[in-house]
Amino acid sequence: GAAMRREVARVAPDDAAGYEEFLRWSDLALRDGASPWLSAPRRDFMSVARSAPMLARHQAWRSAHGLAGSFLKNPKLREAISVSALADGANPFAASAFHALAHKRELDGGLWWPKGGMGKLMEAMKLVGESQGVRYKLAQPVESITTKNGKATAVVVNGKTLEFDYIISNAHRHFTESKLLGRRTKRSLLAPSALLVVA
Repeated sequence: GAAMRREVARVAPDDAAGYEEFLRWSDLALRDGASPWLSAPRRDFMSVARSAPMLARHQAWRSAHGLAGSFLKNPKLREAISVSALADGANPFAASAFHALAHKRELDGGLWWPKGGMGKLMEAMKLVGESQGVRYKLAQPVESITTKNGKATAVVVNGKTLEFDYIISNAHRHFTESKLLGRRTKRSLLAPSALLVVA
């Protein structure tokens, strides 16, 4: 926390007091039970009704960016506080103020990433796979994924059908389902990319 406070004081000295107020708001909201509201975008009426006092007390109706703006004048600091909503696939200008709590959680618990970047993680996963007998075929675009009894069984590459025990697609979910699996899909909410396992 001390390094972040120094950085705020360096970048926007006029916002140092507002940043402290934001951290106090975050502590109170997290202690009051706001954290679970970050992971479940849809709630039933009764859970909202039971939590209404807490939601009102901590201004959950405001956007993450709007809440950051109530504490900070500097536009870059507002962005830094509210940008974490994007990690949940949410718009910082529309998502609940509670998305701004991610900044405090990261400040308290740290933010972690693989040494050398995400490429190193992929290299390590490849080595583990190879040690278990996995064979990788790179730069060969998949035309489709074949299923049998609801299970992905093969991929078609350059007109050839290749059968596998397991098939992993890290393409966008909509692309995987509509183009590779040939399924009709409902319009879905865009969110950060993830590893998709079709089994």
